[in-house]
Amino acid sequence: MNSKNFFKILLAALAIAAAPSSFLMAAQPSPATRPNIVFILMDDLGWADVGCFGSRLLETPNIDQLAQQGMRFTDAYATSPVCLPSRASLLTGKYPQRFGLTWIHKGVKPMLRKILPASKHTLPLESSTIAEALKTKEYATFFTGKWHLGDEAHEPEFHGFDINIAGHQWGCPNNYFYPYSLASNPRNDIPDLEDGQEGEYLTDRLTDETIQFIEGHHDKPFFVYLSHYAVHAPLQAKKALWAKHRKKLIKHKEELGSLFGKMVSYAAMVESMDDSVGKIMQKLEALNLAENTLVIFTSDNGGFMDNSPLRGIKAHTTEGGIRVPLIVRWPAVVAAGSESDVPVTGNDFFPTLNAVAGIPDDGQHDGLNLLPLLKGEAAGEDRPLFWHTPHFHPIYKAEPAGAVRLGPWKLIHFYEEDRFELYNVVEDKGEKNNLAAQHPERVAELRKRFEEWADEVGALMPREP
Repeated sequence: MNSKNFFKILLAALAIAAAPSSFLMAAQPSPATRPNIVFILMDDLGWADVGCFGSRLLETPNIDQLAQQGMRFTDAYATSPVCLPSRASLLTGKYPQRFGLTWIHKGVKPMLRKILPASKHTLPLESSTIAEALKTKEYATFFTGKWHLGDEAHEPEFHGFDINIAGHQWGCPNNYFYPYSLASNPRNDIPDLEDGQEGEYLTDRLTDETIQFIEGHHDKPFFVYLSHYAVHAPLQAKKALWAKHRKKLIKHKEELGSLFGKMVSYAAMVESMDDSVGKIMQKLEALNLAENTLVIFTSDNGGFMDNSPLRGIKAHTTEGGIRVPLIVRWPAVVAAGSESDVPVTGNDFFPTLNAVAGIPDDGQHDGLNLLPLLKGEAAGEDRPLFWHTPHFHPIYKAEPAGAVRLGPWKLIHFYEEDRFELYNVVEDKGEKNNLAAQHPERVAELRKRFEEWADEVGALMPREP
C-alpha cells in the first residue's frame, strides 16, 4: 500500500474512531433495511457481450451465475452513449444535461449546418451523490477505478467516498499492466497504484483493492463502487488468456473478418472482468455477506465492438450505443432467475439505493425507484427515457442526435440533417424498419415530448449560425 492510500484509509479510520458511541452502534447493519451494496461498473461493455445476454463468443460464467441468482434487466439503458455524462447520472440520478455535461473531443469535426454547444467536463461539487446520501446512514464508502468526472478538486473524496483508489479525471489507462504508465502521455498514468508488482494486471489490482476493503469493513454496512477501466481501449490482455481465446476464436476467423485480432484481445479482457466478479462473490460468500449484499452489475454505455443484434456502437444513440447489460442480485429480496423487460436507465440507481438504505425520497432526481420491481411487483405506467448527444464523435463516427423511448416506441432525431427515425424496439431491436413515414402522429407526439424535456433540463442544443 502506498503512502497516499495509507493516508486515505487512516483518515477514514480516525473519523470512525472519533465518532460517538451511538454512531458505532448504528453502524451495525440491520439485515432488513441496510444491506451492503456492491456496484460493479464496466467501461464500454456491450449489451450482448455477456453470455446471459446472448453472446456466442465471449465467456462470462461468473456473470451468468449472477443472473441465475438474481434479476436480469433486458431493456436497461445508459443515459448517454459515452462515458462521462452517463457516469454523472449513475451517481446523481439526474440527466447529465442538468449539469451541462454532454461530451466533446478535441479536434472534433464541426457540424456543417449548425454550431455545436460547449460542454462541461466536471461534476459540480454541489451535486448530491449516492455516496453522500448513504453516508447519512453510516455506510462506509469506497471507490476504485475510473472516475472521469473532474480534476483533483472534484475526485471521489469530494463526492462522498471515504476512500478513492485509482480514480482521477482521465478516462482510460495508458497501459493495463504495471506500472500503468507511458512516458509519452503521463497525464493518463493511474494514481495510487505505484506499489504494484511486475506483470500486475489493472483489472486484477482493482479487484484486490475492493476485496481488501470488504475484508476490513465487513462488520458494518458498506458501499463499494468498483468502476473498472476495462474493457475500454487499449485492448491489452494477459498472455495466457490471449492465447486461450485465439485458439478458441480461430474457427470464427472468417466470420469475424477484420475484427478477429481485436476480438481475441477483447475476449481475454472480458474473461479477466468475469474473473473479477467471481472473486468478489467468493469473498462475500466466505464472509457470510452474500445473502444481504445487493450486487449490481452494469456498463456505462454501449460497446465499441460488434453489438449485434443491436444497431450501432458506442457514441451512437441507436440501441447498440445506449442499451447495456444490467443484473441485480440480492437473495434477501430478489427472486433467483427473475427477469424484467421494463425499460430502466442510469438515473434509477440513485432513488433505488436510497430506498434500499431507508433514505426518504426527496424527489430531487430524474430516476425511478426500482425496489418494487426487484421485489417482483408489477410495473407502473410507461415513462419516457431521453438521450441527447449534440456532438460528432471522431473515432466512432457518430452523428449529433437526440432520442426518446416511450413504451415500445423510440424516436431518433439526427440534428445535422434534421432527420427523424421511428422504431418499435420491442419488435425490432436492430432498428431495421424505420416507421416514421407510417406513423407521423407518433413522431409528432414523441418529438414534442423530447422538446419539452430538453427545455426542462436545459439541454445544450446545436443552433443555427
